[in-house]
Amino acid sequence: MDYKNYFDSKAYQSKNKNTKDLIHFFSKSELKTLSKNTISIVGTNGKTSTANIIHKLLIQEKIKSTKFISPHLIDFKERIESTSDQHFIDAFVEVKKFEEKAKLNLGYFEALFLMSSKVFLLNNDQFFICEAGIGGKLDSTSIIQSENVVLTNIGYDHQELLGESLLEILDQKINISQSIKSLYVGELDKNLTSNLHILNKNIQEVHYSNVIADKLNLDFDVLSYIQKNALLALLVLEKIMNYKHTVTIEDSDFEQPGRFEIINNNPLKIIDGAHNVSGLMTTLKDYTKKFNSEPIDVYIAFKIGKNYKDMLLLLSKYTFLNIYVLKENQFYQQEEPENITNYLDSIKRKYKIVSLNHFDRNMNPSILIGSLYLIGEYKKRKKL
Repeated sequence: MDYKNYFDSKAYQSKNKNTKDLIHFFSKSELKTLSKNTISIVGTNGKTSTANIIHKLLIQEKIKSTKFISPHLIDFKERIESTSDQHFIDAFVEVKKFEEKAKLNLGYFEALFLMSSKVFLLNNDQFFICEAGIGGKLDSTSIIQSENVVLTNIGYDHQELLGESLLEILDQKINISQSIKSLYVGELDKNLTSNLHILNKNIQEVHYSNVIADKLNLDFDVLSYIQKNALLALLVLEKIMNYKHTVTIEDSDFEQPGRFEIINNNPLKIIDGAHNVSGLMTTLKDYTKKFNSEPIDVYIAFKIGKNYKDMLLLLSKYTFLNIYVLKENQFYQQEEPENITNYLDSIKRKYKIVSLNHFDRNMNPSILIGSLYLIGEYKKRKKL
């Protein structure tokens, strides 16, 4: 079985329940290397963008690194990117052998995480950029116990697993490691900042990305989503390798697929994978900053389990938005459109029910939003 068929077979069936066993995939020396050289990234939003920017800047500096992110938009191979793909097959063989010997049924995320870790080790790269899946404390990637942890921000998402309060969610995120020498923080409320060392007493140093904004004479509060992620990436590289800020902090320098991605200018078409309230707020803020609250048609669909009511309530407050609810079966595990329309009816917000093709035909400015899985399905259809 080749690795594509292997991962395809796991995509929609196996669960990630083997965290305690994953540590046995590595030798003690490998775990030590991973702990020292991994940049673990946690947070509610912006993890993938921050990982991508760090990786891009390292490549520009000709520094070898492997990057592991999730989820992917089109192809699972997006999740693992290295400066050399020489050892991809070797790493896959090692994962398969481990699974069979340990008599495990590895989950999709677990298997990809192990494979990416092994690629990093076999390549003898300098850095492993590793995005956590959900949370941190109980996440598969926590076995690394990284010395360098990046915290992008904290918002409400996956409350059924991480807790109902922001403090509980923060606790899960920053306890991905008990060996943190440096914690790099993006956007965080002062009330939460004061609890960092209370929740994880092993954190040695905390660095904040707004310091980089001050150095570059930028107003942190008015920066876009991508700009804030870029600043956080610059902060990390400044501390771990004395990186000098020779890049501009413009959105166009760090555009990310599926994140406020403008796919057409006339008429304006945007696709964005925001899938929680804080992500949606950021997207709307970026839109109003760029386009001055010009009327726009919003096409929405959500993945099952997401807090769609709060997202719909937020959207309903913006009078310049016209809401279009996508019909069923547009992507995997889509929330029932009837549940969405019932709630919109209850808050007396007008809407229309349409197919995904309507988004393409619409000649008004429009945005497709609500789920990375939705954006991935759209990009597949359009071959973007």
